[in-house]
Amino acid sequence: MGSVEANVQRLLDGEAVDEEEEFCDFSLLEQNEQQGKFVRNLASYLKDAAKGITPSAPSSFVPRVKKTVTYIVCGIFLNERDEVLMMQEAKKSCAGKWYLPAGRMEEGETIEDALKRELLEETGLTVSPTTLLMIETAQGSWYRFALTGVVTGGDLKTPSQADSESLQARWVDDVDSLPLRARDILLIITKAKEYRAKCREGHMIPPVGLWHQESLPIIRHHNSLRLRVICLARKKKGVVAPLTWWVCGIPMAHSRGVYGAPTNPPGQWRHDSAGLVKRATVNRAVATLGDVPRRGLSETGNALHVLASEKTALHLPISEVNPMRSVHTTLKRYMTEIFGASLPPHRPHGLLSLEHSPALQENETDGLTLNLLVTIRCPLEDAPLIDKYSWIPIREPLAKHLAARCEKNMTIALNVIRTWESDA
Repeated sequence: MGSVEANVQRLLDGEAVDEEEEFCDFSLLEQNEQQGKFVRNLASYLKDAAKGITPSAPSSFVPRVKKTVTYIVCGIFLNERDEVLMMQEAKKSCAGKWYLPAGRMEEGETIEDALKRELLEETGLTVSPTTLLMIETAQGSWYRFALTGVVTGGDLKTPSQADSESLQARWVDDVDSLPLRARDILLIITKAKEYRAKCREGHMIPPVGLWHQESLPIIRHHNSLRLRVICLARKKKGVVAPLTWWVCGIPMAHSRGVYGAPTNPPGQWRHDSAGLVKRATVNRAVATLGDVPRRGLSETGNALHVLASEKTALHLPISEVNPMRSVHTTLKRYMTEIFGASLPPHRPHGLLSLEHSPALQENETDGLTLNLLVTIRCPLEDAPLIDKYSWIPIREPLAKHLAARCEKNMTIALNVIRTWESDA
């Protein structure tokens, strides 16, 4: 079994974590028990019930495609002129309207295979997916996976080839000029054009550092809908630990470290015969003032840490997703379980990756795992943990890579919506 730090690296590399068992720190059963104990706002509870919103999901919920969960694939493809591949609907409810090629996944399909099938059926083109651009979810059981890639063959579907799948397909310059089936696709199109704009001339993917790496779904089977939280926080500034101590350019012995920077000129530190100076105190009779090369210091102040669960075995925290609530609701409830009612300010950035493999046998299920990157927006000392969780320091260069993934467009976009127009 890999360490927490090693598993973080695996996620950054687009791989599945190395765990001997499928952990779950906050199951539907535990969520339902918590809700039963802590229902405080009866008016809100009754308001949801009046809208037909079930306040809790069955603890025995099992995800099965086309039965208890809805998985939709959506293809967003641009040609060399930045025109968008669109299809004209044949469905009676929206016949003649235009939309991105999209459709529900079938039993036994991977996300990539479902996309290839839908593109061929609705546009006549064969494609090779290269990356997820966005995942949308309206409830914990409704997901739309938006992928882009390259067209590898086929011919655009013409009106003479119209069938029950679509009337025709077309490369479109101005999507707004068409009668659209729904405008919910505009956000996906905007994201795809931003992606293309970052690409250098002649290249199909943006340079490193301008966008997240190509990320297709990781083929890994799960029995439930899961949310793995890669939660980052930094320590307060001001603690510095030398790796090698220098006085006038001569390396000295290691010692216990420095707590608070001594009041010396920038880049200079004091050393005495007893060891390193603590709390800026110094025996001036024996102290020597010298330059400290930057390579001689290891900054532990403001160091990056990742949250780990200590339940069963040390691992990245993971919660079961409530299929009746939004993913953000699951996140909030899980964070409350970890930090208590006084939640520290935090920000979900997006997904490092998605894990899914279809049920291939009757006794298997169609679960998935969302690997969500979250940052705590205060020092970790100000975000106390309740129980069975701890902060693990992250070493360089992994800490630098993690911090870079917190920047814009460095994670797969997660769009959590309350309502949606699509029934693709």
